Amino acid sequence: MKQKSITAHVLLLTCLSVILFSATASAFDGNRQGFVMGFGLGVSPISHWNVESLSRSGTEQGTAGGIVLGYAWNNRNVIAYVSNVNFFYSENRKILVCSHAVSAVTWYHYFKDSKHSWYFKGGLGRAYVGSRYSDVGGAGFGIVVGTGVELFKQVELGTNLFYGTGKDTGSHSASVVSLSFVVTALAY
Repeated sequence: MKQKSITAHVLLLTCLSVILFSATASAFDGNRQGFVMGFGLGVSPISHWNVESLSRSGTEQGTAGGIVLGYAWNNRNVIAYVSNVNFFYSENRKILVCSHAVSAVTWYHYFKDSKHSWYFKGGLGRAYVGSRYSDVGGAGFGIVVGTGVELFKQVELGTNLFYGTGKDTGSHSASVVSLSFVVTALAY
């Protein structure tokens, strides 16, 4: 009985491995169809935040990053979970802190099927708003729009503009508008 159980487990594991690796091989074949994932890094030359109830606001510059996880149903359209994050140094310049982020379901539309295509993206989701200058921070509504171009196959340079609102546990709410330029490496 024990031998049959081990054989069944080995057979099941072998079948799952073949399915997983063959699906992965066809998904990440260099064609912009199927599963898409990526990571980006860049700069945020301007982020303006505002805490209206405290009459505080500020403008920051920092590092921008992001991830992309999604599915392309053809060479021109991708629906993805996208998370754009901006990091800034703390006031004492010792550590990087996440100042604000937007995680959104985002639609990408490429204008050509092949590499070197321009694209547009837009999405709605959840925002986290905070600042190194303010203890007010919280989650709320977020929107992201952007455009960019594939520099090389699976490497993009994009411009992101996001707006987010957040409310802390008290009565303070904050908002942010941020511009970033990000180079993203994609696997598809």
